[in-house]
Amino acid sequence: MLVLVICLYLALHLPPVQQWLVNRATAFLSKELGTTVKIDRLYVHFYNRLELEGLLILDQKKDTLLSAGSAQVNVTDWFFLRDKVTLKYLSLSNARVQLQRTDTSWNHQFLIDYFGGGSSSSSPKK
Repeated sequence: MLVLVICLYLALHLPPVQQWLVNRATAFLSKELGTTVKIDRLYVHFYNRLELEGLLILDQKKDTLLSAGSAQVNVTDWFFLRDKVTLKYLSLSNARVQLQRTDTSWNHQFLIDYFGGGSSSSSPKK
């Protein structure tokens, strides 16, 4: 088991593996959310810190919701070995967040609906 963890840790630091992870994650999120999610580069630091460069999230009307030069995210320790990942810290630099409200809904409500705990009757999201 220790050898597997060490190999996984080393693999996560290889640029091709990081780019593969970015491509898979952004394609999945774009499809699930029905909008564009883009990350230019991912850096995995130690075992619980991720740095994202070139982060772009569009709202469902295809307007910019979040654009950041970089984002640093601290998540659950040993996140790649867990079923549930918890966001511990988020830092944005060179960021632009554009929140808009039309009638009774905000342009970011789809993110809250998707990632928010919500009711236990809905299917769990990864």
